[in-house]
Amino acid sequence: MLIYMDNEGLLMTYSEVMSQLCLEG
Repeated sequence: MLIYMDNEGLLMTYSEVMSQLCLEG
């Protein structure tokens, strides 16, 4: 599973990152 570390250093799955980008976008 792809893992992405955000600006705050929190670990989340790539799918969660994409979901947040869609919400913020």
